[in-house]
Amino acid sequence: MEYAYRAEAWQAMYTTVASATATLTGLLFIALSLDLSTIIKMPTYRARARETLGGLLCLLVLSIFLLIPGQDRRVLGGELIAGSLIMAVVGIRFQLQTLKKMDAGRRMRWAMRLLVLNLGTLTILIAGISLTIGQFGGLLWLVPTILIDLLWSLNNVWLLVVRVA
Repeated sequence: MEYAYRAEAWQAMYTTVASATATLTGLLFIALSLDLSTIIKMPTYRARARETLGGLLCLLVLSIFLLIPGQDRRVLGGELIAGSLIMAVVGIRFQLQTLKKMDAGRRMRWAMRLLVLNLGTLTILIAGISLTIGQFGGLLWLVPTILIDLLWSLNNVWLLVVRVA
């Protein structure tokens, strides 16, 4: 289980994550270019675009942190803790803005879907703490983050392309 605490053991995976992130970011910009005025007018479309860009940015920064050569696990843990806290504060602020603009009937359903997205941010925090103390799984905690953010982004981009087009 030692590999769970060594970033160099994960470099191939995070190189792949960075490539997938770049691809999905390109698809997001294609979706936005189809009809940007519609996306800007609709709070749910705007929220989906923002969630996608935020999730992809999160994965890109995560990949960069993990691809820094020779970095001590405690330093990486601190970066993950700080990054997850910043993401949580910014993300929740935007999520609350979106919820305020929605019809009351859709708010609960929308808030429930955001729990999954926020779980991805929580697992970054857990990974950072785990790396710092050297117990409880380390970088394995980032696997749910990667899966949640990639699948979330792919779903949102697809919905933006299909619904806006």
